Amino acid sequence: MYADDSIHTLSTTQQIGLCFISLALLCMMVLLSLKLFKNKPVIVRIIIAIGLFYLFIWLSPQLYYAYYLLIFMDLPIQLVIKAPPGIGPLVKILTLQNSATLSNHSLAFLGWALISLALMKRRN
Repeated sequence: MYADDSIHTLSTTQQIGLCFISLALLCMMVLLSLKLFKNKPVIVRIIIAIGLFYLFIWLSPQLYYAYYLLIFMDLPIQLVIKAPPGIGPLVKILTLQNSATLSNHSLAFLGWALISLALMKRRN
């Protein structure tokens, strides 16, 4: 399914590094969301989850580009963050309407994980 993904252009070590960065970002997003969800009603937690997901979609490309700068020395140093995306890209990712790439599916997983955490009843 993911045979054409760009991750396959990386060496095994570089792939492991990319997976480590992605896992670290996932953990940071979950921990941040749990901190922000504390003592909030469900609707507020859902709004926070969607907001965090939106910010991740918008800003994370710069983090990944920084990793690629370490791998490929000939890349120019530049900002890859564009104007904030509209709601359309967010919906397309969450509903799996984008191309079937590991990146898009991972983003959908993150989005649904944050929303699921927001919906969970918290024990005190």
